[in-house]
Amino acid sequence: MLQYENELKAVKSKHDEDVKLLGQKIDVLQAIGAAHAPLATQFPQRPLHQQEPEPDCAWKIANFTRKLAQAKSDNDYGIIQSEPFFSSHGYKMKLQVDLNEAPSGYAGYMGVYLILMKSDLDGAFPWPFAKRCTFVLVDQQDDLRQRQNIGLVIVTEGRSNFQRPREHKNTGGGERQFVKHSTLRTRQYIRDDAVYIKVLIDP
Repeated sequence: MLQYENELKAVKSKHDEDVKLLGQKIDVLQAIGAAHAPLATQFPQRPLHQQEPEPDCAWKIANFTRKLAQAKSDNDYGIIQSEPFFSSHGYKMKLQVDLNEAPSGYAGYMGVYLILMKSDLDGAFPWPFAKRCTFVLVDQQDDLRQRQNIGLVIVTEGRSNFQRPREHKNTGGGERQFVKHSTLRTRQYIRDDAVYIKVLIDP
């Protein structure tokens, strides 16, 4: 009986040692797997709600401070227009800012407008242009979570500016009171003397 008990203890001891070794092997394999895991697994991507949507156009206005000061000094609109671009739907358009809306009676404001342009593709699309558009003044904080972008939604339906262009371009449709000059000087709306404006057009 004593010999049997000793053999049983030896078997149990061997079993415990095997379990310990197996656990160590598992730890090693997990460490190796983590070291070779894809970066997306080790560093998960930012949740979608923290990502900024893809714009139809992102426009940089350089030398912004000088241009704004000049427009105010001359009591002029200080009109600046972007290069033409095509929306994701195929409509040709461009952006316009009036740096100084004082001549229109809105001193201290910058206006923003969307201009539809004539294109050889116009016959392929429905008219009038009836998509909701969002203008965004970018707060240029590096950390997206810290940004406080300024957005403005315009509804184009029923507005004459968004009929099919008969000439080279239509008059712009937008908002004269897009942002106050005093607001522009806060946060990071102006950074490295540049301003960024985006436009997002609903699907």
